[in-house]
Amino acid sequence: MNYRGAYNSGVSYSVGDVVVFTDGIPYCLQNPASAGTTCHDVRYWGILPRPVADVVVMMHNMLTGLEADAAASSAAETAISAMIAPEYTKKTYNKGDVVTHDGKLEAAKADIDPADASWTADHWEQTTVTALIAAVTPADNSGGET
Repeated sequence: MNYRGAYNSGVSYSVGDVVVFTDGIPYCLQNPASAGTTCHDVRYWGILPRPVADVVVMMHNMLTGLEADAAASSAAETAISAMIAPEYTKKTYNKGDVVTHDGKLEAAKADIDPADASWTADHWEQTTVTALIAAVTPADNSGGET
Protein backbone atom coordinates (compact mmCIF):
# COMPACT_ATOMS: atom_id res chain seq x y z
CA MET A 1 0.00 0.00 0.00
CA ASN A 2 1.12 3.51 -0.84
CA TYR A 3 -0.58 6.35 1.05
CA ARG A 4 -1.28 9.24 -1.36
CA GLY A 5 -3.29 11.63 0.83
CA ALA A 6 -6.62 13.17 -0.05
CA TYR A 7 -8.28 11.90 -3.22
CA ASN A 8 -7.70 14.14 -6.25
CA SER A 9 -9.79 13.48 -9.37
CA GLY A 10 -6.99 14.83 -11.59
CA VAL A 11 -4.44 12.25 -10.43
CA SER A 12 -3.86 8.84 -12.03
CA TYR A 13 -3.43 6.39 -9.18
CA SER A 14 -1.65 3.03 -9.26
CA VAL A 15 -2.91 -0.25 -7.89
CA GLY A 16 -2.14 -0.30 -4.17
CA ASP A 17 -2.47 3.46 -3.73
CA VAL A 18 -4.49 4.48 -0.68
CA VAL A 19 -6.43 7.75 -0.61
CA VAL A 20 -8.89 9.35 1.77
CA PHE A 21 -12.02 10.25 -0.16
CA THR A 22 -14.24 13.27 0.52
CA ASP A 23 -16.45 11.07 2.73
CA GLY A 24 -13.49 10.64 5.11
CA ILE A 25 -13.11 6.94 4.34
CA PRO A 26 -9.78 5.52 3.11
CA TYR A 27 -9.90 3.50 -0.10
CA CYS A 28 -7.30 1.34 -1.85
CA LEU A 29 -7.13 1.11 -5.65
CA GLN A 30 -7.48 -2.60 -6.49
CA ASN A 31 -7.66 -2.50 -10.30
CA PRO A 32 -6.13 -0.05 -12.79
CA ALA A 33 -8.44 2.94 -13.33
CA SER A 34 -8.24 6.20 -15.20
CA ALA A 35 -7.96 9.54 -13.43
CA GLY A 36 -11.32 10.71 -12.14
CA THR A 37 -12.65 7.27 -11.25
CA THR A 38 -14.26 7.95 -7.88
CA CYS A 39 -13.59 5.84 -4.85
CA HIS A 40 -17.25 4.76 -4.75
CA ASP A 41 -16.73 2.75 -7.96
CA VAL A 42 -16.34 -0.73 -6.41
CA ARG A 43 -14.96 -2.14 -9.69
CA TYR A 44 -11.70 -0.32 -8.91
CA TRP A 45 -11.61 0.85 -5.31
CA GLY A 46 -12.03 -1.06 -2.06
CA ILE A 47 -12.58 0.17 1.49
CA LEU A 48 -9.72 -0.75 3.79
CA PRO A 49 -10.47 -3.15 6.65
CA ARG A 50 -11.36 -1.47 9.96
CA PRO A 51 -8.09 -1.53 11.95
CA VAL A 52 -6.02 -0.40 8.96
CA ALA A 53 -8.63 2.21 7.97
CA ASP A 54 -8.57 3.70 11.47
CA VAL A 55 -4.79 4.08 11.36
CA VAL A 56 -4.88 5.62 7.86
CA VAL A 57 -7.57 8.12 8.89
CA MET A 58 -5.61 9.07 12.02
CA MET A 59 -2.40 9.50 10.01
CA HIS A 60 -4.24 11.46 7.29
CA ASN A 61 -5.76 13.83 9.85
CA MET A 62 -2.38 14.41 11.51
CA LEU A 63 -0.63 15.08 8.19
CA THR A 64 -3.42 17.35 6.97
CA GLY A 65 -3.17 19.33 10.22
CA LEU A 66 0.60 19.62 9.90
CA GLU A 67 0.32 20.79 6.28
CA ALA A 68 -2.28 23.39 7.27
CA ASP A 69 -0.10 24.60 10.15
CA ALA A 70 2.93 24.85 7.86
CA ALA A 71 0.95 26.71 5.18
CA ALA A 72 -0.54 29.09 7.76
CA SER A 73 2.87 29.69 9.31
CA SER A 74 4.42 30.40 5.91
CA ALA A 75 1.59 32.74 4.92
CA ALA A 76 1.86 34.57 8.25
CA GLU A 77 5.64 34.94 7.88
CA THR A 78 5.19 36.38 4.37
CA ALA A 79 2.48 38.81 5.51
CA ILE A 80 4.49 39.96 8.52
CA SER A 81 7.61 40.31 6.38
CA ALA A 82 5.76 42.64 4.03
CA MET A 83 4.64 44.77 7.00
CA ILE A 84 8.12 44.91 8.54
CA ALA A 85 10.27 45.61 5.51
CA PRO A 86 9.77 47.33 2.15
CA GLU A 87 10.08 45.40 -1.08
CA TYR A 88 13.61 45.40 -2.50
CA THR A 89 14.32 48.09 -5.11
CA LYS A 90 17.55 49.19 -6.77
CA LYS A 91 18.91 51.83 -4.40
CA THR A 92 21.56 52.37 -1.71
CA TYR A 93 21.39 50.05 1.30
CA ASN A 94 23.43 50.01 4.49
CA LYS A 95 24.70 46.88 6.19
CA GLY A 96 21.84 45.43 8.25
CA ASP A 97 19.04 47.06 6.23
CA VAL A 98 16.15 44.65 5.84
CA VAL A 99 14.00 44.25 2.73
CA THR A 100 11.43 41.81 1.43
CA HIS A 101 12.47 39.92 -1.71
CA ASP A 102 10.42 37.07 -3.23
CA GLY A 103 8.30 37.00 -0.06
CA LYS A 104 11.29 36.49 2.24
CA LEU A 105 13.09 38.84 4.59
CA GLU A 106 16.65 39.62 3.59
CA ALA A 107 19.29 41.63 5.49
CA ALA A 108 22.12 43.46 3.72
CA LYS A 109 25.49 41.82 4.48
CA ALA A 110 27.38 45.05 3.68
CA ASP A 111 26.76 48.56 2.35
CA ILE A 112 25.40 48.49 -1.19
CA ASP A 113 25.77 51.54 -3.41
CA PRO A 114 23.38 52.35 -6.27
CA ALA A 115 25.86 51.30 -8.95
CA ASP A 116 25.93 47.79 -7.50
CA ALA A 117 22.31 47.64 -6.38
CA SER A 118 21.07 44.85 -8.64
CA TRP A 119 19.81 41.91 -6.59
CA THR A 120 22.44 39.30 -5.85
CA ALA A 121 22.40 36.69 -3.12
CA ASP A 122 26.01 37.65 -2.31
CA HIS A 123 24.75 40.97 -0.91
CA TRP A 124 21.90 39.57 1.17
CA GLU A 125 21.31 37.06 3.94
CA GLN A 126 17.88 35.54 4.49
CA THR A 127 16.46 36.24 7.94
CA THR A 128 13.21 35.71 9.82
CA VAL A 129 10.83 37.80 11.87
CA THR A 130 11.91 35.82 14.93
CA ALA A 131 15.60 36.62 14.31
CA LEU A 132 14.83 40.33 13.88
CA ILE A 133 12.86 40.42 17.12
CA ALA A 134 15.63 38.55 18.95
CA ALA A 135 18.19 41.07 17.65
CA VAL A 136 16.37 44.01 19.23
CA THR A 137 15.13 42.32 22.39
CA PRO A 138 17.53 42.80 25.30
CA ALA A 139 18.77 39.57 26.82
CA ASP A 140 17.85 38.80 30.41
CA ASN A 141 21.21 39.01 32.15
CA SER A 142 19.82 39.29 35.66
CA GLY A 143 21.00 35.81 36.62
CA GLY A 144 18.08 35.39 39.02
CA GLU A 145 16.09 37.45 41.47
CA THR A 146 17.23 40.88 42.58
